[in-house]
Amino acid sequence: MGIFDPNKPKVSEKELKEARTELRHEGLTARDVNDMTNVLAGSLHEHGIDHGVDKKELERALDYMKEHPNAHHLSKSQLAKVEKELKKKL
Repeated sequence: MGIFDPNKPKVSEKELKEARTELRHEGLTARDVNDMTNVLAGSLHEHGIDHGVDKKELERALDYMKEHPNAHHLSKSQLAKVEKELKKKL
């Protein structure tokens, strides 16, 4: 399996939408959910076989959010909820 394998698990736009809804039910605000989506937007809107958020991209996005808390409005506990919910989609 190479890095351009089209079969590797990815979070699709539909799955991200489902995760957004679930996170709102878990108490995250619309602003929190939008912050998360903005960090993932580049990977999510790629064209072709790269479309979607794969495991490495998700881990990089989560690491970025953990290392740059001033770039978003999520607390550590909210980030943990985001991580748990999105990893279920992979």
